[in-house]
Amino acid sequence: TYDTANFSITDTVVAPSITANNKIYEGNNTATFTCTLTGVVGTDDVNCSGGTATFNNQNVGTNKLVTATGLTLSGADIASYTLASTTATDTADITVRTLNVTATGVNKPYDGNTTATVTLADDRIVGDVLTPAYTSAAFLDPNVGVGKTVNVSGISISGGADAGNYVLASTVAATTADITPIAAFVTPNAASKVYGDLDPAPLTTGTLTGFLPADNVTA
Repeated sequence: TYDTANFSITDTVVAPSITANNKIYEGNNTATFTCTLTGVVGTDDVNCSGGTATFNNQNVGTNKLVTATGLTLSGADIASYTLASTTATDTADITVRTLNVTATGVNKPYDGNTTATVTLADDRIVGDVLTPAYTSAAFLDPNVGVGKTVNVSGISISGGADAGNYVLASTVAATTADITPIAAFVTPNAASKVYGDLDPAPLTTGTLTGFLPADNVTA
């Protein structure tokens, strides 16, 4: 016989460990992970479950600390086990997010050159602060037209605390815009004659208003 008053059975203590997953920057410090246990006896049905995990901050970086909290035990045999800790740590990376920048062309009146103006938009995470910019935008030719192609180059991002979390999908973009006609006038020069006389020559001169000097238009 056994004197059960002199004996006690204690739970087996198991230690949790996590493997944190890398992720693409998404504007928050939420992390995902898998949890394993050390110390489970044989084929006992005991697993690590539950809990949430966070990176030490939301920004891009390598080997960033990830902390999981609220870990629990699950399985048919958990009555015989105690979790050594409800927290565990690991490291993982947050990698840069691809930023797509699009351009919208701004219509302009004819000015004899191909210089264009565009506005830029992007698919940043809502609330992030950064500034897209470009170095040049140009029509294919300077002539009046509707829906004319505009090529944009030298796109970059800067400014704000979040620019470093992104990489540009492309430094160029294309859009369309209109070049509209401008008003110009030809005012014939005044001429006079005595009735019955021949017309004075020439009668094909005049004054130009609104024409661009570079277009070399004459009256």
